Amino acid sequence: MKLRATYANVAATAALVISMSGTAYAATVIYSSNIADNTIRSVDVHDDNLQSRDILNGTLTGADVKDGSLGLTDLSATAKDGLKGDPGEPGTPGTPGTNGTNGTNGVDGQDGQDGAPGTPGTNGTNGTNGTNGTNGVSGYEVLRQMYSGPAADANKEIIVWCPSGKKPLGGGYDLDEGSRVVTVDQNQFYDYNGQQGWRTVARLTNFNGDATADYGFAAWVTCASVQ
Repeated sequence: MKLRATYANVAATAALVISMSGTAYAATVIYSSNIADNTIRSVDVHDDNLQSRDILNGTLTGADVKDGSLGLTDLSATAKDGLKGDPGEPGTPGTPGTNGTNGTNGVDGQDGQDGAPGTPGTNGTNGTNGTNGTNGVSGYEVLRQMYSGPAADANKEIIVWCPSGKKPLGGGYDLDEGSRVVTVDQNQFYDYNGQQGWRTVARLTNFNGDATADYGFAAWVTCASVQ
């Protein structure tokens, strides 16, 4: 720190020097008038000897302080507050950051309660009637014819005809042979010149040579009007 000598500084320094020089100079007092202006230098002052009271208030200026030698701890609170400048202009916005990683899906919530039934809708328009089906079978009737005769009348034929306008739907036979054996050679649908019916042919095969033995069987047919 650069120091500037004042009268008080010089007087105090001179007294100190004299006191340290011995008894020969103890009675000598050096006043400011005894020291030429600008003759006291830094080397003439004992290090760390000057105090605040040795310096006249208001005499030190910025030129007396070495640049960069004072820190914030050397300043008063008032001086520190005075160093605060006005707020600066807002800086430009920074570049937006990249999107973060998507979080994992949360646990599915519980199913909600069923809502109340909605209002029934209006009845739809009736559909159009379908096409009439073809006429079915009608006029069922079962016709039956029986034969009974001696064993000598072999290969007896029975034809049961359906009435005019009707057709056979099916047919069959019944045997009345008792203890004798009757063989049916034919049992089938029969058509003769457009007339239709059922034809059964049977014979007695075991009559022990008794040509007068009787046997019998019947043929039947189911007829109906088919359109």
